[in-house]
Amino acid sequence: MDIFLLEKILHFDKQKAHYLKSRNAIVQTFPVNSFSELIQQRVHWVSKTANYTLVVGKITGVIVLAGNTIIAIAPLLVILERMEFKTFVSFFLLKLFFDYLLLKRMATFENKKIAFITYLKSSSVYPYFTLLIFF
Repeated sequence: MDIFLLEKILHFDKQKAHYLKSRNAIVQTFPVNSFSELIQQRVHWVSKTANYTLVVGKITGVIVLAGNTIIAIAPLLVILERMEFKTFVSFFLLKLFFDYLLLKRMATFENKKIAFITYLKSSSVYPYFTLLIFF
């Protein structure tokens, strides 16, 4: 569901907004066709986040951005001896674990499997991609 639609529904009548987890209510979107379209899509999403009114959405965004920022700059901090390598590895593994739990729940719901090697690769690149889009 679009977050702005959810915010409008909640503003209109919080009592009538309910969570529905059903395969019959899934909206599918198609992937973009190029890297430039992907960047445009994410820039569009980021520009919309400033207008969120729900506190939980803003907090989630800050946590995700902070986690990705730490993962992205940690290798440099390790090289500059401002962070221990084991601290970086611990944080990266912790982020991998929690991200995997969320993806696994959705994959199970949709009867899909997670390609673990692809997941590891994308998890290594995604923090840099996020920062590229955000800044």
